[in-house]
Amino acid sequence: MKKTTIFATLTALLLVVLLLGGCSLSKKGDDTNTKVKTNTEAVETDDDEDTIEMATVDAFGEDLKDIPRYAGSIRTYYAEDEEETAVTYETTDAESKVREYYKTTLTEKGWRQTGVATDYSDFEKGDEANPEILTVYFTQYEDEGILEYELVYSPPLTPEELAAENEE
Repeated sequence: MKKTTIFATLTALLLVVLLLGGCSLSKKGDDTNTKVKTNTEAVETDDDEDTIEMATVDAFGEDLKDIPRYAGSIRTYYAEDEEETAVTYETTDAESKVREYYKTTLTEKGWRQTGVATDYSDFEKGDEANPEILTVYFTQYEDEGILEYELVYSPPLTPEELAAENEE
């Protein structure tokens, strides 16, 4: 499915950007009209494990419309194209608090929780055959006391996209 491929690509891109030490990328005017930027610093340690420093200011981008960020978190990454938007934040609060915040907040806004795992929570809203999709991914940096969470939003497919997908 097209959304899964794009999601995997964006996730891989996020990991590369974070591992390269907070590089800033901005692409405009190409076919995908993707915008990406981060302000998180990755530091290589002697034991080859990555560590990060807490961001102090929001990176380029914007928060997702109608999906509020967890209080006190800092935006560290933003990427957008025609099919999905990914926004990453950091906080020093516990993962359980952030998970509960999104479960409660999104449920109040009409979202259904459709999946839960150790490192993510899935939500859907709207038509079950063609829903809006939001996945919240969690990465805990225990040594630094930082929780990184990423919101990946995919709007429902347009009638044209649905028709093209049905033809495949």
